[in-house]
Order: sequence, then structure tokens, then C-alpha cells
Amino acid sequence: MGSATVKDCELEVSAGVYGIGNGEWTFDNCKVRAKGNGSSQDENAGSICWLKKRPVFVNCKIVEPENTNWKDAEVEGKTYFTLIGADGKAVTDWVTIGKGQPTGINTATTTAVAAEGIYTLSGVRMSGELNKLPKGIYIVNGKKIVKQ
Repeated sequence: MGSATVKDCELEVSAGVYGIGNGEWTFDNCKVRAKGNGSSQDENAGSICWLKKRPVFVNCKIVEPENTNWKDAEVEGKTYFTLIGADGKAVTDWVTIGKGQPTGINTATTTAVAAEGIYTLSGVRMSGELNKLPKGIYIVNGKKIVKQ
């Protein structure tokens, strides 16, 4: 097999010994499930195995099982890659490639400049000085101020 790109779609592969195998693979913004049962005669047989290069992931990643790595095997001067689990053996259970779970909350950034002046929380611009306004919460030059 040459190269294959799985892009903007869903794909499920279930096979006997080898799931996704051979060739060069790119996974781009997709959801893929793959399963190969492996073989007692081939330690590299499994769900994703015998790839000519490590696969490329664009806007997606292996989400299940966790703690997987790529094992390289040298055969007749060529290197092949197999997905292995935490136990160091080829993964033979379902492998899921997808967007994954959010890992945190990013801080919002802006280039907008806060308006100068005094505003109420509802956005009404106030005239005059803060010390002459009644008690309350105001936005003064972009910062929240409590006047007591």
C-alpha cells in the first residue's frame, strides 16, 4: 500500500489479524475506530500496525486507549511502526482516533481598549466625577470600582 488520508469523515475498520496496516497514513479532522486481533505468530500484529511511517494526525489524536506509543521494528533494512499499549505489546483492542476531550480552559485575549470614563454595570456612561456619584458599582477606565 502507498499512502492514505482519512479526512473529515468517520471510518471503522475491524479485521482478523491486522486492523489498519501497511502504508503511510494521515488522519485529518476525523473519527476512526480500528481493531485487529493480533497473532501469536506476529508480535507486531494488531489494531494499527506495520506502518511504513508514523502516522500524521491533524486536528485529531488517539483518544483510546490511553498511554499508547509507537514501536519501531527493523525488518530487512526497513523500519515499520506498530501502536503498542502500556504493556509494551501491540494494541489488539479498539483504537479510537478523534478530537479528544478538552484539556483545560484557555484564557480569552483581546486587543480591544477599554473605554475611558465612568460607566454603570449596564453600560450607561455617567457624567461628572466619581466622588460626586451615588454609592454603587461602576466601571472606571475599564476597571470595576465599588463606591461606598
